[in-house]
Amino acid sequence: MCKKLEKFIQYKGEPWTMLQRLKDDNVFTGHTLGEETMKEMELLFTYLDSMKVLDKISFDFSLARGLDYYTGLIYEAVLTDTDAVGSISGGGRYDGLIGMFSGKDIPSVGGSIGIERIFNILEEKAKKKGEVRAIET
Repeated sequence: MCKKLEKFIQYKGEPWTMLQRLKDDNVFTGHTLGEETMKEMELLFTYLDSMKVLDKISFDFSLARGLDYYTGLIYEAVLTDTDAVGSISGGGRYDGLIGMFSGKDIPSVGGSIGIERIFNILEEKAKKKGEVRAIET
């Protein structure tokens, strides 16, 4: 089992390539939920492709968010035109979380934006351009 998991979390790259790799390696063959997930991935990639943004997506099976209430797809957004490390946004699907507080089963998806991280990146870019001036405040 560990060898399968170790191999699986090394999958990272262009979405269609990763989907084909899952199919070729029979990762989810015979697993109903896994096969449904692959169909959903195919639909998602088709939509992203039709919106001309698929080239902005990297599919990474090693990605993990630190909160256990996520129940499906998770994401992180990173800037590629800066030396900044880490994501500026993240989130995902969390069915059941709202129900923990409301008693109602409400499927949900959401995310957050790292405003401070974005401001730091913008400040560094402005410094490089010489657009930041030192003042007492």
